[in-house]
Amino acid sequence: MALIIQLTTTSLYTSGEFSDLKIICQGHEFPVHKAILCSSSSFFRGACTVGMQEQSSGVITLHEDLAEVTVLLEFVYTGRFEVPAAKWRTWLSVLLFIVKVYVLADKYSIDLLKQKANSELQTALAAVVDEFIHIDSCNEVKEEEVWDDSSDLWIPPYKTRCVHYPMQNQWVEHILMPCIQVIYENTHDKDDLLRATVCKIEWKPYELERSWEHWADLLEQVPRYPLDYMLRCAKRH
Repeated sequence: MALIIQLTTTSLYTSGEFSDLKIICQGHEFPVHKAILCSSSSFFRGACTVGMQEQSSGVITLHEDLAEVTVLLEFVYTGRFEVPAAKWRTWLSVLLFIVKVYVLADKYSIDLLKQKANSELQTALAAVVDEFIHIDSCNEVKEEEVWDDSSDLWIPPYKTRCVHYPMQNQWVEHILMPCIQVIYENTHDKDDLLRATVCKIEWKPYELERSWEHWADLLEQVPRYPLDYMLRCAKRH
């Protein structure tokens, strides 16, 4: 039954048939369905309530990034979460896109998407850590890129690969630290799902020593992170 419902909602999203609401984002128009959207989000339920401007006009305008809104709507209808190919330029762009979708899901009160985004972040972080620890331990970096000939983008799957990266010996400060900073700057203290995920990263002594100046900058900008990290380490042990 669940599969039949998912196939039905996917078909409605693809075709736009029986749409009774429009979402407009950056000039792009999405024909959507109140019954599906409002059952997934208290924000949209409120916007479609009698007396609201959106209810009378049948149009909701969103001012966020089009790619993020597209992923949000696709998830509501299909249950799928796919990072667009254009975001696969670097691991950092992938991680930040997932974080932004999480923040968007929080704004529009879509808890299932928040959980899915967190799961995707965990998977991507595990791949990043495994990949670059492997690179650090390699005498010779093996290049096993996957290229999209049509766009010249590197599109790797979510799994460990020893892949060439311009800053192989600086992955902590150039990938993980910016990700941590963005997470803490865009989530509130009571919403610790993503924060808990980055606090599960187990730092090696040589990583801390090699990146000490960058750590000092991170701790100055995000003083809450070391406290959260130490508390979760204490709970683990």
